[in-house]
Amino acid sequence: EPFVWDGVAPDEPQDPASLPDPTNAPTVSAVAVVDAALQVEYANEPDQRLHVVDVTDDLVSGFRHYGQRLPFADSGVASADMMDDDMLFMRVRAARQEPYRGVRWTPNPVPETGATVRIYFEQQDTVLEGHRDVGIAGSFTGWGRVPMTFAGNGLWYHDVVVNEADGNNYFKIRDNNDLWYATWGVPPDGNWPLYMGDHHATWAPMEPVAGESFTITYDAAGGPFEAATNVFAHSGFDEGWSETAARPMTNTVDMIWVTSFVVPTSYNTSVNFVFTDGDGGWHSENDEGGRAWRAFIAPVE
Repeated sequence: EPFVWDGVAPDEPQDPASLPDPTNAPTVSAVAVVDAALQVEYANEPDQRLHVVDVTDDLVSGFRHYGQRLPFADSGVASADMMDDDMLFMRVRAARQEPYRGVRWTPNPVPETGATVRIYFEQQDTVLEGHRDVGIAGSFTGWGRVPMTFAGNGLWYHDVVVNEADGNNYFKIRDNNDLWYATWGVPPDGNWPLYMGDHHATWAPMEPVAGESFTITYDAAGGPFEAATNVFAHSGFDEGWSETAARPMTNTVDMIWVTSFVVPTSYNTSVNFVFTDGDGGWHSENDEGGRAWRAFIAPVE
């Protein structure tokens, strides 16, 4: 029988977080290969929402999709380029939009002595959603593209060996057709930065948990706020720095300043912060280029 959400007005957009888990499946009316693309045509009733399309070219390990999502469609045609695949599989199902997580890495920050850093990329809700050939280019590759490893369900990763002498590294994500996925304006040129060392700031837990307390500790010794009488953690959430606020810090001992706050449950990517004295002075990571500290909200892996 058709599934109906209680109290949902069919003609009004709904916030997925406010709806119960979907259980209704859409009706698939046609499947065809058109112009080297696999197309699945499906239709929903007006009260059937949160349908998504998954694409994969490998069923050996189960249906591991590439992050293609088509929520809130009353009807639609999902199309996926066959590329070099001999076979391609698609399914249309009822599911929630998965939370955006984008790019993250561990360990973070990179130790000053160097480390093997694993960079993760979740392609859902990005320009590379549905792509099946994702790579990475950065200062550690000479800016030449190298492939990332597909872990399934829209998740890719790449391991980078960073040496002590390398200093900070930068990178972007891209496909095999020169389509780039860059960050939200962090210099230089929208690259993600792999900063080495903590540079005056530490935090706990290392992976903040949404809905739980998060503590930032700032050591002003040797920095621009050694003699400051007030220090604020200028912080925000996710890649857009949502709910940006100057959070007062408490001087605990010598030049150590601390503040704690609860990470809102509405965010799932990162807590970002720099420091200010509230009088026009700023201290960002390495005190140059507008850099920011960034703590990735758990789970990172």
